[in-house]
Amino acid sequence: MMIPARKECYADWVREYDGYLAVQINRQDHKDVICVDKTAQSIFRDVDYVRALSADCGTLSCPPYTDDQRLPCVVCSM
Repeated sequence: MMIPARKECYADWVREYDGYLAVQINRQDHKDVICVDKTAQSIFRDVDYVRALSADCGTLSCPPYTDDQRLPCVVCSM
């Protein structure tokens, strides 16, 4: 299960990986939010495919977020 805006899993869950929220930008029909592994950050350089999502303090509570900070995510299993 992908948990947006978190770096850790719930108690008794196993972290598969953590990273950053991103959106696929080459799709016209819809834009799915995905969790990109932090070790695969080079994918963000391919601007025709995905774009990292960043915090906007006008929309989110700051703190705990910082303006223009990449939003975290974690993928967990039971």
